[in-house]
Amino acid sequence: MTIFDVNPTGSGHFLTLSDALSAAAQADGPAKIRLFPGTYQGQIVISVPGITLAGMGDSPADTVITGALSAKEILADGKKRGTFRTYTLMVDAPGVTLEHLTVENTAGPGETAGQAIALYVDGNGFHGKNCRFLGHQDTLFTAPLPPKEIEPGGFIGPKQNAPRSDGTHYYENCYIEGGVDFVFGGAAAYFEGCTFCSNEPGFVFAPSTPKGRPYGYVCRDCRFTASWLSQSGSSSPSDGAPSDPVYLGRPWRDYGKAVLISCWIDSHIHPSGWDDWGKAEARKTVLFAQYGCLGPGSSTASWPSWCTSLPKKDLPFYEKEQVLSEFFNLL
Repeated sequence: MTIFDVNPTGSGHFLTLSDALSAAAQADGPAKIRLFPGTYQGQIVISVPGITLAGMGDSPADTVITGALSAKEILADGKKRGTFRTYTLMVDAPGVTLEHLTVENTAGPGETAGQAIALYVDGNGFHGKNCRFLGHQDTLFTAPLPPKEIEPGGFIGPKQNAPRSDGTHYYENCYIEGGVDFVFGGAAAYFEGCTFCSNEPGFVFAPSTPKGRPYGYVCRDCRFTASWLSQSGSSSPSDGAPSDPVYLGRPWRDYGKAVLISCWIDSHIHPSGWDDWGKAEARKTVLFAQYGCLGPGSSTASWPSWCTSLPKKDLPFYEKEQVLSEFFNLL
């Protein structure tokens, strides 16, 4: 494996991530880019298959790729930037790994900035390990896009007219923060040991799982919490708790899937758990389910009838080795 060091102080091979990515594209075989502690400005596109991008600090917070583009921004042509041109970092290649770093979009709350993607992942076999993904509305986009947009121009961006290909992602021990639909898209994504932290009212997930795909979002041993909850370990909200609710998710498209297994769900989650986004027909086709979840927000007593608890016999279908078998050597 070829190693490329990026250090903004000048002691590495490169000063900028973009220059290192250009060099990695010419490497013979797998390449790893080591980012030394510091702040790196987006917009960055990774188009090198099989590359690893690793932060070298003591904490993922020491190495930050940052941007602040927002959907409501008016461009020179008089049109809004739109959701899919706001990303800070875009992964547009298969087999990419991010580890021990932070990707953020600091545009601000969804109410004022609109959609603002931190990480846009379009590539099979993506692995995010021990990372932080920070934003507000639409923090993490797990491609592919749905086949068609509902509003004209809604998909303007780098993959608007690209063929839709299945994506399978693995997020391991990651911290993901946001507000409205802050994890969204059509990929089959397995989240293990991750924390989903709401920083404003809204929805954690907005899956658009393609019709016929067996998996959408699968979360195992994850934690759902909120920035306004007590940091002492108590689930008592602080005085800054918003009055509007937080839901686990809603269907961006009618076949959205999200399954939570052995997760901790804190008190910020609305008793209903899930919302249908006003799509009555989607109640027949979505899969929003849980098994063995704990915590003050985990009760399913008030969940709508179209959401469910998994029977134990179905658990093998959602094992990591099963969900990710095509892309990772886990068997």
